[in-house]
Amino acid sequence: MDVNFSKLSEEFPHLKKHFKENGKYDFGREGAVYDISEVILKKVYDLNIHFDRTKLCPRIPNRLAYIKWCERLVHERCELNKDKAEGFISIDIGTGSSAIYPFLGVKHSKFASVFIGTDVDPHSIDHASSLVHANGLQDRIKLVTVSNSEEIINSSLIDSEDLDNHVVSITMCNPPFYSSHEDLLHHAQNKPDRTNVLTASESELIYSDGGEFGFVSKYVEQSLRIKDAAFNECWFTSQLGLKGTCDRLDEKMKELKFNKLVKAYIIEELIIRDMTFRPTTKRWVIAWTVNSKFHYPIPRLRIPNILLDLVYEKLNTFSYCTLYFDEYKTSFYLESEYPTWTRKLQRQIKFKRSDFLKNGSQKCIFKVAGDCVYWVYGEDNYSWETIKTYLLKIR
Repeated sequence: MDVNFSKLSEEFPHLKKHFKENGKYDFGREGAVYDISEVILKKVYDLNIHFDRTKLCPRIPNRLAYIKWCERLVHERCELNKDKAEGFISIDIGTGSSAIYPFLGVKHSKFASVFIGTDVDPHSIDHASSLVHANGLQDRIKLVTVSNSEEIINSSLIDSEDLDNHVVSITMCNPPFYSSHEDLLHHAQNKPDRTNVLTASESELIYSDGGEFGFVSKYVEQSLRIKDAAFNECWFTSQLGLKGTCDRLDEKMKELKFNKLVKAYIIEELIIRDMTFRPTTKRWVIAWTVNSKFHYPIPRLRIPNILLDLVYEKLNTFSYCTLYFDEYKTSFYLESEYPTWTRKLQRQIKFKRSDFLKNGSQKCIFKVAGDCVYWVYGEDNYSWETIKTYLLKIR
């Protein structure tokens, strides 16, 4: 996002009052962040947004970085289910008065056709609803007031006739950071260089039952109780603002994974390359899945001098395998029920034996792109190891 503040101020004169004498935009002035954010949303995304000046003003680069991170997380699932793309849902927990993630998601992302935003504050939902209607996005953004503040995530959020046959691809969240006003003040003292005036409601900043860690912990626990099939391949995610929360959640998730309550999880720093809103603060993200067999990060093997057409031709001869190119014809997917490229299974097929079928399908999906093979989906490590060995021998 390349922002020319001086040029924008010519088109939107109300921005001029926020400039310093040296010609730089002063984010510390009252209303400065709100005004520039509204202008950026209009110029870049053609969104008519008026922020509630009593609530948090979302930093667009931070929010966009999180949206892009989520898109990478579920990219392969959405790519492989294009025929179902209109049935993907994203849920934004604590959407706020701006519903910024649903708005950016509708305009930018490919991982959902419908965004559901939830919030415990009815005033925030009312304001967000007015923005949704003003932009004519009622069919793609649904807003829900949550009456029980302790109910963070549950399957009833998608109980709607117009969401039949939809599945949840991802959930998002920007949790309250602090456990009390004292906790907020303590952290503020460690940020002496903060130039912006912080305006927000209490529900946006404070969660009395443990702050950020307490909120995300409860979110994790509630996600484990969801049995609705629509959440089967869902990745639950949250942005994090405190490094200490990351460390504590890492310990919690290790235990849950050890006990096989969580299939996989990731905690990593969110890379925010856009420095429009200087100075920016560090953010992290956590994602976990209870059931998904899609991998992230995706295991890969580099195969020097690989010939895409030759590999496709060879793999296309195997039974119980389906191959298909992506829309750009620059990579292809191999979907296998059994690793029939192995000598063992080749012999069984040759002599018309079907012993391997008795063990049931071990579905895996691999992607061959450039000079790499990626393990996109599945749990059969034997298939992954043997396909790597096979591909390395193709010349």
